[in-house]
Amino acid sequence: MSPTDNVVLEIFVDHIEASSLERRRWLTRVRTAGFDQALVEFAELLMEPGNSWLVRKWDRIERAIVEPCGPQFNLN
Repeated sequence: MSPTDNVVLEIFVDHIEASSLERRRWLTRVRTAGFDQALVEFAELLMEPGNSWLVRKWDRIERAIVEPCGPQFNLN
């Protein structure tokens, strides 16, 4: 699992723990479509503009995407 996937999973868990309505919605989706599909749909929801209720979580996603792309070898 990539660092980005881990962050999406963490945000998903935080999100369903924060609201009984959202927990019911997403757990129903997990039962219907499977966990992987529900997580993909949640990740797509994160990427949609205008989801201000998730904006505070973007910094965690950006760090996970940027950090692994740093230089891995010191060529000096």
